[in-house]
Amino acid sequence: MYALTPEDLQEVLYEKELCSYLAGDFAAAASFVDEFDARFEPWEAKRKLDALVLAMSGRAGELRLKKEGTAMALAFLPPLGHWYTGHYGEGLLSMGLNALAAGIGGVNIWWHNYLTALLAGSVALDYTFMGNQNRAVFLVEKYNYDARRDLRDKLVLELYQKNQ
Repeated sequence: MYALTPEDLQEVLYEKELCSYLAGDFAAAASFVDEFDARFEPWEAKRKLDALVLAMSGRAGELRLKKEGTAMALAFLPPLGHWYTGHYGEGLLSMGLNALAAGIGGVNIWWHNYLTALLAGSVALDYTFMGNQNRAVFLVEKYNYDARRDLRDKLVLELYQKNQ
C-alpha cells in the first residue's frame, strides 16, 4: 500500500470500502471512510458510498439506535423492555402472562399445594420472564435494523432523485 501513487491509493481505499459495504461488514467499511477522509478529498461517488456506509454502521447523525443492555435492564419489569422499542401492546401482554404465572404460584401456595406451586407457577414464571428478556433484546435488534434500513432507503432515494 505504501508503494502506490496517491491516485491508486484512493482507488484501493474506495474499493475496500465498497467491498466491505457489499459484504455487510459496515464497521470495516466505516473505518475505510475515516482512513480515506484523513488523507484525501472525496469525489461524488465516494461521498454517496460514505453516506450509505455511515447510515448502515449507525454513525449517521440523524440515526438514533437503541441499546440492548438498556432493553435487558428494563426487561426485569416485564412491560418496560417492550415499551423501550414502542411495542406497548406486546409489553402489556408480557406483563399479563408474567402476572398470571406468578398468580398460579401464589394461589397454589395459598392452597398449600407447594409442589404444584413450584412446578406450575415458578416454572411458568421462569419461561415467561426469560422469554420476556430475550424478546426485548430481539426487538431492539429489529428496531436498529429497521432504522438503518429506513435511513439507507431514504439516502438511496435522494441520490436517485438527484441523478434524474
